[in-house]
Amino acid sequence: MNSYCCDICDNGGFEILSSQKTLYPLWWKSGEKYEMLLQYVCCEKCGFVTLFPLMESDEYKRYYELSPTPSKESFDLRSSIFVDRRNFLDESLTLSDIESIVEIGPAYGNFLMLFDDIKIRAGIEPSQKYREYVKKENLPLTYYPYVLEDISSNVSHLLNSFSLVVASHVLEHVPSPKLFIEKMISLTKEDGYIYIEVPSLEGMSECEEPLFQNLFFGHLSQFSEYSLIQLGISLSLDLVSKKVENKGNYPVIRVLFQKVNRVKRNKCLFQNHLNHINSNMKSAVIKFKKIIKENDNIVIWGCGDDLYTVFAQVEQDNEIARKIKLVDLNKKKQGKVFYNKMKINSPNECMDDSVDVVIIPSRGKILQENIRHSVQTLNGECKIECLF
Repeated sequence: MNSYCCDICDNGGFEILSSQKTLYPLWWKSGEKYEMLLQYVCCEKCGFVTLFPLMESDEYKRYYELSPTPSKESFDLRSSIFVDRRNFLDESLTLSDIESIVEIGPAYGNFLMLFDDIKIRAGIEPSQKYREYVKKENLPLTYYPYVLEDISSNVSHLLNSFSLVVASHVLEHVPSPKLFIEKMISLTKEDGYIYIEVPSLEGMSECEEPLFQNLFFGHLSQFSEYSLIQLGISLSLDLVSKKVENKGNYPVIRVLFQKVNRVKRNKCLFQNHLNHINSNMKSAVIKFKKIIKENDNIVIWGCGDDLYTVFAQVEQDNEIARKIKLVDLNKKKQGKVFYNKMKINSPNECMDDSVDVVIIPSRGKILQENIRHSVQTLNGECKIECLF
């Protein structure tokens, strides 16, 4: 990678935070170089900290293929970490609603085995050693022998199929966290959840002896709480829950996102709002007709779109025109003809003792109070009715 572009905000400028020569991870192989540049930079716009430049993708692939796989015992020693992870999810969502879970890089399946209450438990695991262990132990887990990026082309039936997608201590290792989360989203059902756990930049700054090494060629990104959350939001995920902690020298950020169909949700929200507006208008029209029927000398104060909509739903006749006088404080409206029939007057011209009732047609509560005050100033005994 020769050019820099922030994976969160697409900014092209950065500040170098740390730059030093370090041992090349494959130095011991014949024909390989001995040193490499380990340089961390900070996006000058959003503050996202990453390695730059990166090694080539095939270099990372060769390194991980040639690296020894941690033992099952080493994972068992982390049992309390897996339990803390499960507890966070218990606190953040209703796990009884989760029908299926898939973990990216589940290794021996320690975390997945904590969810015996979930019917479908799967893993995206490229390591043959981990897959063989799960098969040998006859664990009730289904492993797929791919990297996440290859799922759509190899097992497309998994797309949009999981209630919960998990990636713990994976995101910091990938060249493009945004692309990786997009792939996680592709596995998630509509309204499903995405859980991400990474080393915490906040926690690491306070931790003198963390359980894991953080500043090395394998950790391509250094996530702060803000960076991780912004990354999810930039991909239209809803933040459900978050937690930054440094329990037992294990400094992590835990974040739970939800995949939502924003088009569908916003259409639904708007329709609910529209239904409420229409219901209020229906009630206003009924109230308006009742006032017209029961009174003879009526002033309507305020000639705007709310009154226009009421008039549009009321059959206009000579009796209504005879009973009603329109007024408005806006001098530029005074003298104009409203709704093609009725002249707008100044309040001073119409607010005498013969007025039976003043109708305020505005929905706005502040405007209602302003008109109410003006009415009472001109005619303190006059009855006032708000349509909304």
